[in-house]
Amino acid sequence: AAGLAAVFVIVAGPSDTRRPDLSSLLLVLGGAAITFVVSVASASASAATIALTVITLGASLLALVGKRYRTMGVFGLLWSVLVLGFAATSEGATELAIAFAIGGGVALVAMWISSLLPDRATAADSPADPPESGPGDTQTTAPTPSAVIIRFSVVRALAVGLSVYLGYQLFPDHAAWVALTFVLVVRPPAHQTVVAGVARAIGTGLGVLLGIGITQLVTDSFAMQVTAFVVCAFLMMATNKVNPVLSTLFITTVLLMTQDFLQQQVALAGWQRLLATLLGVLLGFVAIGIVIGIGRRKEAINQSTSSVDES
Repeated sequence: AAGLAAVFVIVAGPSDTRRPDLSSLLLVLGGAAITFVVSVASASASAATIALTVITLGASLLALVGKRYRTMGVFGLLWSVLVLGFAATSEGATELAIAFAIGGGVALVAMWISSLLPDRATAADSPADPPESGPGDTQTTAPTPSAVIIRFSVVRALAVGLSVYLGYQLFPDHAAWVALTFVLVVRPPAHQTVVAGVARAIGTGLGVLLGIGITQLVTDSFAMQVTAFVVCAFLMMATNKVNPVLSTLFITTVLLMTQDFLQQQVALAGWQRLLATLLGVLLGFVAIGIVIGIGRRKEAINQSTSSVDES
């Protein structure tokens, strides 16, 4: 919890300056609060469903405040699902919350110290002319209407709650897997959700086959188990931003090998992982479809109203 908190706070930090800002502090405090609430709620399917629904809604609505807070909401939502995943085997809600606060605090101090160090870049290293604005520049990209953000936030919150509830009912030992897939897949615009969902489904299926095969081959040698785990972990990191299918493949393989280390049934965990992924992807497609459908219906109503007014 402490290590992941440090990574989240640093990665979600300001891109234009290394100095931590108010949103960084709020991420640490909010993350600790989320850790405690989700850890306590994880003991009950209904409590976890309500908690994740409310957290998702709040994290998504942060996009109304600004880009920095939208980023904070993304990491806060991802962290809440991760907490649900390992809360059942943790030391306790208070310990987890304190660990997140400590890790986040260390990250804030490290960011502050980094901001005091002299920048190695010199004038000679900088381009003579400023780069032209690209398509992702905030000055050239129209802001998303508030109504669209609210609509997306409500649909995503309800879908995450449903994902958590289905996870508890279908995969009680891995209740967070469906919600985790949904959170990682659903992203505007809609075509990115489709691409991410298909890639995750294919990668998970291949990863289940590879993970089961490797664990069967190296099951008699602990040294071989460790070697295979290190190799797959390296490939998982190496393919992270290269190919989403390969990255998901090795993530799934590492997950199943971890189950093998814990002396769990690898084949059972593998097929549960695949089914949970497919369910999360399906819910993602349905959620995006609902958002698009509501948007088109409202647009049609507005056009009809305008035509009547003109007449």
